[in-house]
Amino acid sequence: MLLDGVLFYLFSAIVLVGAILTITMRNVVYCAVWLITTLLGVAGLYLLQQAEFLAGVQIIVYIGGIMVLYMFVIMLVPVAEETRQRRFSSQKWFALLGGGVLAVQLGVLLVRGVEAFVLAEPSTP
Repeated sequence: MLLDGVLFYLFSAIVLVGAILTITMRNVVYCAVWLITTLLGVAGLYLLQQAEFLAGVQIIVYIGGIMVLYMFVIMLVPVAEETRQRRFSSQKWFALLGGGVLAVQLGVLLVRGVEAFVLAEPSTP
């Protein structure tokens, strides 16, 4: 049981760090590589749940197929850095607003606990 817990936290850390680095890297190729790392961590989590088929599908379909296709598209389509910066620079305020909303929701969850999400029983006529 101890090994399962250690592996769970290891794969969870891989997924979390990979996901954060996927969305924060400036280079598109590095983003794709970190996404591959994240998908490998998810496959490891599937293996811990004894879902070997899902882990195999995760590796073969997502990493082996879709990510290779993404890498080809990234390599073939030229993206100028200044064009990308201008295109996404106006959306940072929406991202900050969305992050603030998520932070408030997390705060409500931490203050009220699980009872905040309990639904009322349906009334019978």
